[in-house]
Amino acid sequence: MNPLPYENITYKTSLKEQEVLRSLREVVTSEHGQAWNKYKGRIDGSEFNIVRVIEYRNSFLPKISGKIEPDFFGTRIKVTMRLHEFTLIFMIFWLGGVGLAASLMWVQNLDEAEFSPSILVPFGMFIFGLVLTIGGFKAESIKSKKELQKLFEAEIE
Repeated sequence: MNPLPYENITYKTSLKEQEVLRSLREVVTSEHGQAWNKYKGRIDGSEFNIVRVIEYRNSFLPKISGKIEPDFFGTRIKVTMRLHEFTLIFMIFWLGGVGLAASLMWVQNLDEAEFSPSILVPFGMFIFGLVLTIGGFKAESIKSKKELQKLFEAEIE
């Protein structure tokens, strides 16, 4: 299991390419349409870019892109789940800044004769940001993986 907020998954199904596309179209609403389906986004030929429709806010909700390819025994669907670009950039700056502060405070504390508990604050913030990012992403990606597996009547390779 990949601990990063990024996943590559390949589904293999006995359904034909057109059947997979039909199933996908049944659960995807256009990005500007009403959100009554499970996903919103676009399907362009055999490629798709979608996001799960949720009733709550989660900045770590995976953006799902995929490509549907015919296979000898059915169809193969290659899916990539990743963080939204803005969220990724924000978390890189957050974790980078907090990580730098933690490192500098650690080095500064080495020069002192006594341990200062205040240096644990940036380490705690770093761990909190990391757990929040990975936990928020993984919780949603697990739901999407199961839903897509059921939708495509597929096995994960």
